[in-house]
Order: sequence, then structure tokens, then C-alpha cells
Amino acid sequence: MPVAASPPTSPETPPVASLFSEANGLVPLWRCGVVVVLAVLMLLVTRLHPASSDTPQSGIVMSLPSIVGVTMPNQTAAQFYGLKAPISDGELGILPSDTELLRKQYGDVRGNESILCTLLLSGAEQRSIHRAEVCLAGQGWTVVDQEDVPVPLGSGHKFVVRKLGIQRDSVSRDGQHHIVHALFMYWFVGENITTSSHVMRVLLNSWDRIVYNRAHRWAYIMVMAPVSDSLRPGGLNAAQTQAMMTNFISQVVPSFEKSEMPAQAPH
Repeated sequence: MPVAASPPTSPETPPVASLFSEANGLVPLWRCGVVVVLAVLMLLVTRLHPASSDTPQSGIVMSLPSIVGVTMPNQTAAQFYGLKAPISDGELGILPSDTELLRKQYGDVRGNESILCTLLLSGAEQRSIHRAEVCLAGQGWTVVDQEDVPVPLGSGHKFVVRKLGIQRDSVSRDGQHHIVHALFMYWFVGENITTSSHVMRVLLNSWDRIVYNRAHRWAYIMVMAPVSDSLRPGGLNAAQTQAMMTNFISQVVPSFEKSEMPAQAPH
């Protein structure tokens, strides 16, 4: 960084200052200090912001399986079949054009239980990721409770998802009002990093940018299921729905999170 030249010494320059002028072949001591400070600052900036042409890397692939085997709360095995679910024009309208979205609606063979899974991969603008509470409120849901839930994976790893208990008023065909309950689970995935906290995601993103000059292309993973005993007699209650969703997540994560994908066998 070039150092600006000093203005010419005026006749009013105090005698003490004139002793350190270039005219006497000496460099002012304060200028030496400034040069040293600037050199140290430039070294720090170079260390903290090394030149890099790397593009942000994603921690997921945009893929969801067609079948997911789930262990139900009664310990029976169930096959959940996934079909591509529509994405509304309203959702697409508020997201940057380089956002990638994939959504599948999963249901068991008997049609009793359903799980909606959405992968949202942010683009260059990083404006695609937002707090779940915001979009849920816009869809008429009210968040009644929340907690972090650990999810064990087949690899032996364990990560945490944020679970929201939500509800909204529903009107049946005969005009009767009743409350529908559901569970909404979400987490964020960067490059080799996962968090259930929106605040922590922002902090991690800032830290990696400043210290490592690394940008994440964050993914926002959402899993939602109705608490079916609020829809029909004999359905699953909230605790059973949570168990079903947790097992579903543990089974589906290795299909799209790069860090959990099984290593490919050598050819």
C-alpha cells in the first residue's frame, strides 16, 4: 500500500520537527512507526484474506431416493415411496433464480403416514436461506414449541436437527373447525459442516470467510409430517411422529449429504 508523500515543510514548522526533516538526511521517527504499523496490518490482511479463486462448494447433492425404509414406532419396518412434489410459483417468486429446489412427498403403502422432504440449495447471492419460522407463519402455521433433537446415523456419527411443533386451524368439508398438528424438522449443511441453528450458520459462515477465505454454498433441509392422530382416530401422536421422522432422516441423509455418503468401491 503506497504511503502518501508528506507536504513540504512550511516556514512555520517548529524547530524540533525540522531536525527530523529529509533536508537533514534523517527520517522522522513517527514515520518509521507508521510504516511498521502499516506493514503489520498488511501482513495480517494477507494472512486473513489470502487470494483465492475457489468457488463456494456445496455439502449436498440434489438427489432424493424413491424408496426409504423406515422403522416405525412399533418397531415394524415400512417402505415409504417418494414422488416428486410440486413447488409453488409463490416460492419460486421470492427465491433468487440460481436457487435449486427438490421436494418429494413420501407415503407408506397403507397411505396412513406421510413425510414431506425438501432440499433447498442456495445460489451465489446466499439469500435463499431464512429462518423457518418466517415461512411457516406465512403459510398459516403457529409454532407452539421447539427443541433440538439428536439424530444417530448409520456411520456412527450423530447430528442435531431443530424440531418445531406447529399447528393451524383447518376446516372440514362439512364446515367444522379443528386443529391440525404437525412437526417440522430442519438443519443447514455447508461444506463438511452441519448445524441446526440459523444464528450459528451465520457465525460459521462469517468465521470461515474471514479466517479461511472460504465460502459455503449452504443447503437448507426441511422434513415435515402431520401428527396423524389430529387427522384420524388411531393415528400417531406427536412422540411417535417424532420417532418416525428421526428414523426417516437417519435413513435419507446418506443419499444426499456428501460427508455421509458411502465410499465408492474401487473399480
